[in-house]
Amino acid sequence: RYHFQQLSPADIIKSRSLLEEAVSFDADFAVAHAALAEQSVMEGMLGFHPPIEIFPKAKEALRRAFDLNPNSTEFYTAAGFVDLICDWNFAQAEENLRKALELNSHNALANNYLGQVFMFRCHPDEAEFYLRRSVEIEPMTFSSGIVLAIAYFLGRDYQKAIEECERMLAVYPHFFNALWMRCCCLEQTGRAAEAIAEYEKILQEPHGELVRRWMGYAYALVGDTGNALATAALVETEKQQTHFVSPTHLAALYAALKDTDKAISYLEDALAECDPWLLWLATDPRFDNLRSDRRFDELVKRVGFK
Repeated sequence: RYHFQQLSPADIIKSRSLLEEAVSFDADFAVAHAALAEQSVMEGMLGFHPPIEIFPKAKEALRRAFDLNPNSTEFYTAAGFVDLICDWNFAQAEENLRKALELNSHNALANNYLGQVFMFRCHPDEAEFYLRRSVEIEPMTFSSGIVLAIAYFLGRDYQKAIEECERMLAVYPHFFNALWMRCCCLEQTGRAAEAIAEYEKILQEPHGELVRRWMGYAYALVGDTGNALATAALVETEKQQTHFVSPTHLAALYAALKDTDKAISYLEDALAECDPWLLWLATDPRFDNLRSDRRFDELVKRVGFK
């Protein structure tokens, strides 16, 4: 659980190894199977595997956890996470996560995931309540803090998002997700050139090449079309040869270049591939210039937003 909640690629790999070791020792360890469901969801989100391939494995682990112990806070927490990220079923996710909290109100991940349900459903006050509670329960666990920063970002409160990122970076200066989210906020406050300089530094960190998925957007904002397209080509090559890369990231880049047709095309690819990053679609400021397009509106509805 410690490694899972650090969210770095190395930690996620370590988390998988430890969970598989746990079930090899005890195949009937329900908590480990529930954690494996969450692990598989996270691997799909981070691009370790295509979501369309890994999410069924998350559901398989969840079924095993249910068979072993259907009335535990761990099962309901994992079920809510699967409902939200894999199926975009907000109502069922909320129901399961509330059951998890009835059994243990101090379950940090259940508070975190319920906060995400409200975040994606555009209920910022409820999202902040549960995410802050999650941070208070486990203040040194960065998975809650980064989601709180994302909630502020999606709610257009960029200063609060930056402050939350800097709180985490004061403890762990190399926390990839906080570095990346801070850049996203800089982009939205007219400081895209500063964001590019920060991205260049992140590229020197272990696994720092992941920021190329977002860096092209910043190039597009400053009018550097050449570097934006070159970055898009690198990301597309990575998508085809090494990792799953969310088409939603490429859609944001082309939205910034005002290539609406290409942006919509990537979002349609994302829908076909069950891309969990589409959950950002309803409120992500990077897609604001697409919101008047009927095709974008239809995509938002198909993800489950009214």
